[in-house]
Amino acid sequence: MVEFEEYPGMIALKDKNWKAVIDDREINLDLVCEAIDMESATGEVKDEEYPILLTCSIMVDPKDMSSKYKKDVKESAGEFSLYDAYYYSGGVLADRALSGMEPVKKIPTRAECKVIENDGKDVWCKTEEDAITYAKDVYSEKAQALFGLIGFVLDNPVNRIGNTGWDIIEYQAEGTDYIRKALERWKERDAKN
Repeated sequence: MVEFEEYPGMIALKDKNWKAVIDDREINLDLVCEAIDMESATGEVKDEEYPILLTCSIMVDPKDMSSKYKKDVKESAGEFSLYDAYYYSGGVLADRALSGMEPVKKIPTRAECKVIENDGKDVWCKTEEDAITYAKDVYSEKAQALFGLIGFVLDNPVNRIGNTGWDIIEYQAEGTDYIRKALERWKERDAKN
């Protein structure tokens, strides 16, 4: 059953069944959804009636984050919460995976949002409250499928140096330097050639 933790401008969706396994260790995962006022963020809006972009990321649940990672977040933010961790390093973007999942039946929502095709599907809402409501109503349902396929989602690259979602999850859960990890993989590949 999905539970919600609300923060300013964002909501965390949590379910005890959402997990990944790294080195035989089960790690609990959360889906963090942020309502971004694009006019404030960029000074530009494509549709003035729907200026709020809803974006979602997969993150390690705070109880499974490494003490090193928590310490780094706390040093940067002055305190530690999932909200602080999200703004410190983000997570594994899940927008494309979520928007590509078509439910068997229409999921009802009272949120005033629309889905726009843009190299995938972006969710744009009238207000921040609409975005949070959409996440609660629609993404809480779609997330069940997302976390059922979590291995496939985390296998995808997240940057141009070769990190995958697994590296980001390992960084949060074990404090592993994922940039260094990618660079070491490149060195190994170069040594083989």
